Amino acid sequence: MGKKTIVVWFSCGAASAVALQETIRRYGDTHNIRVVNNPVLEEHPDNMRFLGDVEKWLGVAVEFAKHSKYPEASCETIWNERKFLSGPKGAPCTMLLKKAARQQWEADNHHDYLVLGFGFYS
Repeated sequence: MGKKTIVVWFSCGAASAVALQETIRRYGDTHNIRVVNNPVLEEHPDNMRFLGDVEKWLGVAVEFAKHSKYPEASCETIWNERKFLSGPKGAPCTMLLKKAARQQWEADNHHDYLVLGFGFYS
C-alpha cells in the first residue's frame, strides 16, 4: 500500500506556514504532502513573495486551486457580477474563490487528510 496523502492549505499567513512546517516535520517521511493555495488577484503582492519564501524554506512547490468559473481569481469580477461585496451570509468572493475553489480541488484530487493553520488571537 502506498503512502497516504496530506494536503496542507496554505493561506500565505504565518499560521499556515507553521502548520505546513510541522506537517512536514512530523509526517514528511511517511506521507505524501501537497501544498495548495487559493490565490486572489487583489490580495497584497507580499503574499506571493512570502509564498515563494516558504517554498524555498521548506523545499516544497505550492499548487494553486482556482474556481473553474473564475480562473483569474478576481474578487472584483465577482463583486461586479453579484452587485455586492458582502451580505448576511458573508462575501461571495470568499465563498467562491476560497471555499468553492477548495471544494472543487478536493473533489478532483485524492487526499487522505487536510491541514489548515489557524492563529489564536486574544
